[in-house]
Amino acid sequence: MGHLTGYWDFHEEQQWLLYFVHKKERLKVDIDFRFAILCAGFALPLAEINRRSINCPSLHIFGSVPGKDRQIENKTSRELASLFEDGCSVIIEIEHDCGHIIPTWSPYTDEIKGFLQRFL
Repeated sequence: MGHLTGYWDFHEEQQWLLYFVHKKERLKVDIDFRFAILCAGFALPLAEINRRSINCPSLHIFGSVPGKDRQIENKTSRELASLFEDGCSVIIEIEHDCGHIIPTWSPYTDEIKGFLQRFL
């Protein structure tokens, strides 16, 4: 697969990323993501993924009001963020009334840009 600068995904499509990042040494897959942005995410149900076991700078975007996103509860997105090592994970909680979306307005886009600036 080779070097990829970063990975940005929404909802369930990100599950393959978590699988490969977690198992890349065992699978002998050459994946080198510099960062991941995970929106409305949830953790894989794999028992071998421990808290703070994934070492990849990450930005987690999800609604902070329980019940606003009817597909993914915010607690499951927090569980996903807890799989990333301390110091590499940045959690942005975005409170909005629009449900299962990626906010495209300030100040949220400013926070996303600030995270991406670290990798330019």
